[in-house]
Order: sequence, then C-alpha cells, then structure tokens
Amino acid sequence: MTNTAETANAVSEAAAAAEIETSGIATPKRKPARPPKKDAAKKSTSKKDRAKKAKGKKAGRKTDGAKSAKGKKKDKKGKKKTKVPADKFVLYQESVQNSEFEVRFFQRAYRKFRGTTPSVLREDFCGTALVCAEWVKRLPEGRAIGVDLDRPTLDWGRTHNIEPIGDDAARVELVCADVRDGDKRDVRPDVVAALNFSYCCMKRRADLRDYFASVYRSLDDDGIFVLDCYGGPEAQQPQVEITEYDGFDYEWDQDSFNPITAEATCYIHFKVKGGPRLEKAFRYDWRVWTMPELTDLLEEVGFQRTDVYWEGTDKKTGEGNGVFRISTKGDDSDAWIAYVAAAKR
Repeated sequence: MTNTAETANAVSEAAAAAEIETSGIATPKRKPARPPKKDAAKKSTSKKDRAKKAKGKKAGRKTDGAKSAKGKKKDKKGKKKTKVPADKFVLYQESVQNSEFEVRFFQRAYRKFRGTTPSVLREDFCGTALVCAEWVKRLPEGRAIGVDLDRPTLDWGRTHNIEPIGDDAARVELVCADVRDGDKRDVRPDVVAALNFSYCCMKRRADLRDYFASVYRSLDDDGIFVLDCYGGPEAQQPQVEITEYDGFDYEWDQDSFNPITAEATCYIHFKVKGGPRLEKAFRYDWRVWTMPELTDLLEEVGFQRTDVYWEGTDKKTGEGNGVFRISTKGDDSDAWIAYVAAAKR
C-alpha cells in the first residue's frame, strides 16, 4: 500500500498478454508494505540507525544519510521544478497506487478462471476510488462500486477521481459502509478486490473470517476475490525507508511489530520539496497475516480454488523481476509481496 519499495513502469499490453499466456502477470516491481509504483532513489534505515543519525545532528556532526546544505543537489539552470500539492491523497496516489495495473490484473485473473471479461467490480476499502474510476474508463460497459467507512475520503475521491471522468462517472457508485455488509446489497459483483493490505485492520481470525464469508456470499456465482499479501523477515523489523519522487519524498515508517500477536504499527509521511512535511499522513494499525492463514480462511468459507501469484527473481540482481506467476512454492525472500485470487466455484 514497503520496506524496500520500488516499481518499474507498467509493461505494454502486448507484453502483459504474453505473460498471462504462460501463467504470468507482469507488474511494476514493488515490495511491501506500501509499495510505490515507480522507480525512485531509496534510502532505508533501521530505527536504531535513525536514532544515531538524529543524535549526530544534534551534536553538530555529519552522519551517513544526514543532509547538509553543501550536499544538496542544485536544480540545473532553467529546469522547471515539478510542483506537487501538499495533499496527502494526491501524494498517496502518486507514490503508492497503480490503478492501471490493478484493473488489468483483475481482468486477467478473472479471465484465467472463466475465459471471459468481468463487468462489475466492487472495490472494498476503496479510499479515494481511483481504481473504480480506472475500471469504468477501461470497460465501456463496466460498473464499479467503491465501499469505504470514511466519508471525507470518499467525498475527496468523488470530487477528484470520479466527477472528472465525465459520463463514465454515472457507472460508479460510492458507498459509505462496512465492507462486511457487502452481502446485504443487491448487486452481485464479478470481482471483489481488497488491496494495499487494508483487510489487515481485522486482527482477530473470527473477524477476518466473517469478512471473507461476506465476500463469498456477495459474489456472482462465477465471481472471484482478489487481495494482496506481504511478508518476509523485513516485514517484522522496525525500519524507515525514504523514496524520492519528482517533487516530494515518500517515507514508509514501520514503527513497531509485536511477534506474539503479529500486530504492526506503520505510518506514511510525506515531504513536499519546497513545501511542508506531512507527518503521519496515514497510520496503519494492523496484523501481518501469513499466506497460509489467508488461503486456509478462504477455503474455509467456501472458495473452491485459490491461486497465489508469486513474483519471480531477477537472476542478475537477485531482486524481484516484477512478473507474478501462479505458483505453489515461493522463494525465501527477506521481503515479498504476492497476490491471491480466489474463485467462488
């Protein structure tokens, strides 16, 4: 929604289609927990290292990673700076989300199960509904339903993401409600998506099971449920990573992790270049669920088939190669992200 967050540009339609034919889906490279969508310069430190740096600054000493006026890069003469508004939603969408890839992923995962194209999407925990907007733009006959509990966030999304798409906006419905009540609505979606690990806010197994069961009941008979998952040793380590973008810095702060309960507290901070710092723009208090816990629950509530899309490894760098293929065995990475697609039947 990144411990080492990096992404490459989205692949072309032809390349992506070729990947799906071999059970692979190409995506911008990214690592948990809140992965940015583009390549950018990264700086990562542990909490202890950050404390040392802060101490060094107070003492007037230069430390690794500490910025000095002399060391700052100067803009080339005549080069225009990119102005970015100090709006946390704009910054989040620019650094974390990749709605184009996500919509393509939903379509191709559905096609993998059903051999046809889905029409109705329900985006749970939709936030600003950026994915809903992309869905109806991409599918002329498509319909999208965004569900979220936070009314101000939905209102922002309606103003900035839905209304600007013109006539297509009529095919988007935003609902301020609990995602666990999805089975109480009349519409039976082809795809239900819960991305950026938002479901992790449900820390009790019983609560997550209730949510998955509600999704199962709400889906069309041919429907699928898509979610993402992250893990690896780095997911349990307090650390800070700064990713530099054109016009602002994105900071993923894994503040704490309790190994007994698997609960984590994380923050997103932004620093607009030439502007303010948005401290704790977003806060996440959740449980880091494991892949087996998720797939077991999906099977328990009735899903008949569950596919895990695991990222491949670049042989030259040892890093993720940005291509996700259906797999039953993952490599033991320090940090990984995967997608799960579960079919109702």
